Amino acid sequence: KSITNYQMLQSQLEGQENRIRVSIRDYNEAARDYNTRVRTFPEMNGAMIRGAKPLVPYQAATPGAEVAPSLEGKI
Repeated sequence: KSITNYQMLQSQLEGQENRIRVSIRDYNEAARDYNTRVRTFPEMNGAMIRGAKPLVPYQAATPGAEVAPSLEGKI
């Protein structure tokens, strides 16, 4: 029974990692599109008037955080 529970947990963790990865990708694409629009004519004129600033793409604060740790052999 504990093996089944562990496998379910592992599956849930993989799903959560995938959702986070997709969310980061979506945010970075939206930030890139926004930054392109803010820096191109004619929208850059309105952006300058409104004081719009470019968005910073997401980057992990901890080096190597984008790589999930391996759980093989840890049990």
